[in-house]
Amino acid sequence: MRILPSALALAVAAGLAVPAFATPAAATTTPAPRKAPAFQVSAAASGQAIVGKTITLKGRVVGPGAAKSPVTVQVRHAAGGWKKAATVRTNAKAAYTAKISLTRAGATSLRVVKPRSATRAAGTSKPVALTVQKWIDLAQSPHLAVGVGFHHHSATIAGTRYASSLQAAGSGMYAFATGGACSRLELRFGFRDADRPLLASDAAMSLAVASAARFEGALPDEGAEVQRTGIGAAKRVGVDLGTDRFVAMIVEAQGYAEGSDVGVPIRTVIAEPRMLCSVDTLPAIGDEDIFGALS
Repeated sequence: MRILPSALALAVAAGLAVPAFATPAAATTTPAPRKAPAFQVSAAASGQAIVGKTITLKGRVVGPGAAKSPVTVQVRHAAGGWKKAATVRTNAKAAYTAKISLTRAGATSLRVVKPRSATRAAGTSKPVALTVQKWIDLAQSPHLAVGVGFHHHSATIAGTRYASSLQAAGSGMYAFATGGACSRLELRFGFRDADRPLLASDAAMSLAVASAARFEGALPDEGAEVQRTGIGAAKRVGVDLGTDRFVAMIVEAQGYAEGSDVGVPIRTVIAEPRMLCSVDTLPAIGDEDIFGALS
């Protein structure tokens, strides 16, 4: 049978018109790597936040492998950066204890960092905020002195030698700028052993501590607390301070023995005066800081 060219062409065309379709491969997506959870770290501080003392930092780390592993304690002063303070190891229960020495006064923060592991990201505790204070030696600090015959050296009272003291001939005043950063004043005061031959048996020394809130001119007002002592051991005085910008100590001695040379002044002695402050040093103070502000 004769195949017509047109029929053959149609068949070929029909065959060519039927392409072979490949089955498409299923679409695949690579899941994003799962972020490892972080260690959980707690921290709490105890102890006196005073320069020269240590703070105890305790806490725990939660996460696989947290037991018997190192953690780092970091410290930050004011707005500065974090710096390493110590590295300690957790115990079998993943708890840690760190002793941190305090070296600077002012706003201080501590935190604890647990480094990352194969299964956990690094963990950091919440910062522990402290206001660190420092005992400042007033005999070595800037101050305003009103009076004559001032000396800044050792004194012996009732056989006890005090290396740091403020001394005046008969009476005087010492004022210190605090800027409201000091919370407590401590000192001792009394008669020097060297002055005993000049003293009557009833000789007395008085000391008043005054602040901006209760100060008039160069003398404390009736609201200032007055301390008194006689011949013998130095009297210890402690005064809690407020937020006043300065504090003044007014001291006076009375009681010459009969026949003694009144031309030789009896010295008043304020021994080991110090203030607990949240700054490392006290600022300078001048007359205008007290008398100008109060006029």
